[in-house]
Amino acid sequence: MKLKLEVVLSSSIKRKKPWPRFCWLGQEKESVFLLDDKRISEINMVSGRTKKKTPKLHHLLNNVVTMAA
Repeated sequence: MKLKLEVVLSSSIKRKKPWPRFCWLGQEKESVFLLDDKRISEINMVSGRTKKKTPKLHHLLNNVVTMAA
């Protein structure tokens, strides 16, 4: 199987530790979710800013053992 990808937008994240995983859910056109073992952030690809708290998911993070993409 051959998969061709095209970069349509890039952004830089100013963070000392890099995010180990990212996930694009396909529902949002301009958002990518950045995953760590106990954290999740949303990056807006147009502005390059990250939202540290996702209201729909943040209250569930206390019960998370580990996240996988």
